Amino acid sequence: MYVHLLQHFFFLVRDHGSWLEIGMSISHYIIVMAMILFLLLLLAVSKLFTHASISGVTLRRRKPHRQ
Repeated sequence: MYVHLLQHFFFLVRDHGSWLEIGMSISHYIIVMAMILFLLLLLAVSKLFTHASISGVTLRRRKPHRQ
């Protein structure tokens, strides 16, 4: 999915026209690249936090409370 997004914006980068058009197309491409890197980093951090195994934790059964 990310590759298609990058390809789309890569082909929209202009090397002709006014400096504003060239700068805007390059900045759009850089913003998309940064967004993809940020999402990959966020994915890695979320996997780190949610991949914690609870197999090492032993759960004790509560003994019935006697009155």
